[in-house]
Amino acid sequence: MNSKQIPGPLNLGNENEISILETAKFIIQKVGSTSKIKHLDLPSDDPKQRKPDTRAAFETLNWQASTSFEDGIKQTINNFKDRF
Repeated sequence: MNSKQIPGPLNLGNENEISILETAKFIIQKVGSTSKIKHLDLPSDDPKQRKPDTRAAFETLNWQASTSFEDGIKQTINNFKDRF
């Protein structure tokens, strides 16, 4: 973290873009929830795109995502199932 080679904060994430709605539907389906999705107006400064640019992480750390969105959500669900 104290390396002078790292230019600042680095985006870490999966570059496959997925909407918040798709994410919510996927999680609801995977956990078997009866939750309902509520659509609200977005704040004026809300980003329209949520796709991280991970080039700096790859160039600086030779890092790239190795877990798919689906597998990451499944692992997260399983982790929380073990806790509760």
